[in-house]
Amino acid sequence: MVHVALITNADLVVYGIQEILTKADGILLVGTEHDLLGCGKLAQQKSPHVIIVDAQSIATPKATQIKETVENFKQLSERISFISLTDWTNESRFEFARQLGFKGFCLKTISSDELIEAVKTVAQGKTYIHAAYAEQSKEQGNGTSYSDLLGARQQEILSLLLYGHTNREIADILFLSPETVKSHIKVILKKLKVRDRTQAVSLVFREMVDYTSLQSLDYTARASNISSPTPKSNEPPSYRPKRQSTS
Repeated sequence: MVHVALITNADLVVYGIQEILTKADGILLVGTEHDLLGCGKLAQQKSPHVIIVDAQSIATPKATQIKETVENFKQLSERISFISLTDWTNESRFEFARQLGFKGFCLKTISSDELIEAVKTVAQGKTYIHAAYAEQSKEQGNGTSYSDLLGARQQEILSLLLYGHTNREIADILFLSPETVKSHIKVILKKLKVRDRTQAVSLVFREMVDYTSLQSLDYTARASNISSPTPKSNEPPSYRPKRQSTS
């Protein structure tokens, strides 16, 4: 018996998926949660084999919760297969979900039989990509990526904003002055067309914008010991920060 859980705050989605799974042999819906931070509790209490995430109905985590959310997904995906259920997609959204460990990728136009097939496929540890999802990703793949809008340094700073670091911490990690960091952040906000850093971080998470480049910048361990930010020996040389007095 495949145990399935669902992350959504849309009652109609719950009722619809429950109706579909009830009619499927060997599949049981064991629980639901309304937000991403509930994944850990759901996994602990219900021990699902598969979790379906309704990407559009759930609220964007607060900036201070995004790091926790990302880390939770990565840990849980080692023993639970996740399916992304979304209204729309593109290559960046697909890549973001893949980096988090998702196994299934489906549009909400998916049929009942296809959803059942997706659940059974990912429960076996395999990848399932809904045909319409793949087609839409391909069609929208030529759109402008935010990584195209931001320079390398700005992407580094945005990555650290994603993990909730202050301007001072970012300056220490990247060997920049706080004024330089502040200047970069102003440019980032302008290019992303948002008001403040919280909106910028939420935008990255909500739209799942080209997360691959951000994900590869591993400053988390260094940030825990800012006074001696020595790069780890296994860190890719291209991402080792160099001491600079200016941007």
